[in-house]
Amino acid sequence: EAARAGEAGRGFAVVADEVRKLAERTQKATSEIEGIISTLQNESGAASREMEKAAEVVVEGVKSIEATIEGFGGVVTGVDNASEDLSKINGMVGEQYNAVQSVGENTSMIASGVEESNAAVNEVTATVSHLQERAERLKSLVGKFKI
Repeated sequence: EAARAGEAGRGFAVVADEVRKLAERTQKATSEIEGIISTLQNESGAASREMEKAAEVVVEGVKSIEATIEGFGGVVTGVDNASEDLSKINGMVGEQYNAVQSVGENTSMIASGVEESNAAVNEVTATVSHLQERAERLKSLVGKFKI
């Protein structure tokens, strides 16, 4: 058609050649775009799968954290109970201490009384011994008298 048109056809041939080149480049660019889109789809699919895995890991992490919190709650309850028990034991130890103090004071008083009793018994023993000596002397004197 360009040859039949003569001089005006040459411009048409140049334009047609440029249109053909443009079409080839467009086709090549379209193929590249399809490749890029395919790669993006693959990568977005992989990213989506990774995000799903990450979400599962997060869910498992949340479950672990909840279990840990529950465990710590049990530990706190146990520590509170132990603290209450220790307070009770502390009170009982205080009562025992007071009782031991009282027993110690009573023992000291009893020991003091025993010492006083011992001193009195020693005096009585000395007196009895003295009286026994006198009784022996009296017996000896009485024995000198004959009836």
